[in-house]
Amino acid sequence: MNISDLLNTINSTAKFKVDKKKGISIKELHEIEKTLGIKLPDDLVEFYTFSNGLEGDDLIFNIIPINEVEKDNDNVGEYLFFAEYLIYSETCGLEIDLYDKNKYKFFYLTYEQEDYNKPQRNYIGDSIIDFITLYSNEGTFGIFRG
Repeated sequence: MNISDLLNTINSTAKFKVDKKKGISIKELHEIEKTLGIKLPDDLVEFYTFSNGLEGDDLIFNIIPINEVEKDNDNVGEYLFFAEYLIYSETCGLEIDLYDKNKYKFFYLTYEQEDYNKPQRNYIGDSIIDFITLYSNEGTFGIFRG
């Protein structure tokens, strides 16, 4: 299933809806990759050229447009902010394998009360299709199960 088919299926059958944004050009995407110092997985390239982010109807959920994505670091390493809800109340990260750009994982962070400086990554999916399907079936709290 490709991204276009997925969004059409979701919006005709799912509990939570998503609105597509205008995609960006490959050239612009490559410039952003260069600025961020990353290479996006092939299916995320397809996603961002089809739709530069998504807006969900549950708790102001958004997959962040690639030109607004930022890097961060935690005790595991570097990652990209990928999604958020309630105007950045919580964020979801994207971890791309250093040796194979097509291996990646989505996660949300939780923090131990004893040591707030050591967040824990809670992995929730390893493909954009799985991520969007999870949101469409379970909503924001399906993704951020903290």
